[in-house]
Amino acid sequence: IAQAAAADLSTPAERPKAMGMIGAAFGLGFLIGPAIGGLLASAKIGSTPIAAPAFAAAALSSVALVLALVIFKESRPETGAAEHGPGRIQSLRETFSRPGLRMFIASAFLVPLAFAGVESTMAIWTEHTFGWGARDNGYLFSFLGLIAVITQGALVGRLSRRASEKTLVAVA
Repeated sequence: IAQAAAADLSTPAERPKAMGMIGAAFGLGFLIGPAIGGLLASAKIGSTPIAAPAFAAAALSSVALVLALVIFKESRPETGAAEHGPGRIQSLRETFSRPGLRMFIASAFLVPLAFAGVESTMAIWTEHTFGWGARDNGYLFSFLGLIAVITQGALVGRLSRRASEKTLVAVA
């Protein structure tokens, strides 16, 4: 939703920077979230150290959902639900009939899916290899979040002035 709103509200020239800022916001979440989770891991609830971080994440996600439902407004109200266009199935068919969009949608699904697999696997691997627990992995993921903030917040905007969106996506 954030990416769609940023795309709607930015000009084509501003779009890479807007997407970079969204990436930086995700990186900030990835910087702060694991650090908080690592700290909460020491507050055992039940028999596992990951219960407190899991409950905290669920609570924060619930708050975010409620805020999005209450505060977020349609970014393009002139083309919103009031305009009766093709039905949902027809819209999906039209969208997936365009090869460029089909590839974009696939990558928008597969990249986060693969990254979630990396997060899970890395936590298991670091526990097995180094004996790291939830706190240590929280700090590792916070460091990765810092790298994402720097990359998305500072680097993408600068690179977008030198290369096209298409080139940046291909390189990424």
